Amino acid sequence: MALLWAQATAEGRIEVRSAGRTRRLYQDGVCHTQYHPGRAATGSVWDLMWLPALLLPADARRALMLGVGGGAVMRMWLRHTALDEIVGIERSAVHLELARRFFDLDDPRVTLHRADALAWLARAPAEPAFDLIVDDLFGARDRTPERTIFFDRPWFERLCAHLTPHGLLVVNFDTAAALRGARQRLGPALTKRFGAVLSLTHPVCENRVAVFGPATLTATAMREAVAARPELAAAAATGELRFNLRSLQP
Repeated sequence: MALLWAQATAEGRIEVRSAGRTRRLYQDGVCHTQYHPGRAATGSVWDLMWLPALLLPADARRALMLGVGGGAVMRMWLRHTALDEIVGIERSAVHLELARRFFDLDDPRVTLHRADALAWLARAPAEPAFDLIVDDLFGARDRTPERTIFFDRPWFERLCAHLTPHGLLVVNFDTAAALRGARQRLGPALTKRFGAVLSLTHPVCENRVAVFGPATLTATAMREAVAARPELAAAAATGELRFNLRSLQP
């Protein structure tokens, strides 16, 4: 892969590399973003986080991305959805600069903030709420990705306070055990707030991406949403877009 940009920062060594038209953002050897402007999908874990947006109602407009990285999820929203107010929160100023410069996030529908997600949500007004919130707050330890915010009931409730009543909450967990533990910790709070939970996985990743939403949120609905879009159906047929789905008890 060609090296397009590299710098040793207080956050670690950050690089942007290319392979053909594919661009990847690395920090200390961990890939934080993969994006190809000509492809309908990222081909990796980021697809699991943007795909749920296909199930939003037609009038959904606002989405919040916690943990921008290079912006792969947000780029897919811009390509495949009608979302026109996309807010991204990222604590790394370098990541935000690179997202604009190398990953096409310099778009009028996107607003990027350099901030800590906890602090930003604490001071952000609850209205207008978001139709979709994605929590992809990850760092790395010994070159292994791991969540930076423990997913407990206070964090869950803080996220839900900024979500519309029928909105979708998407959370990236590093392992199946992490998702299982989060559901156990939430207990009745989960069933009180949401009518359905989906788990999305990718064949080459250990991550479990949970989608919390209304009772209409089903694996069948997700598959039908992909099949109804020719570009995505073709990507799925060629293996460019790969994902597995399971419905979980909320």
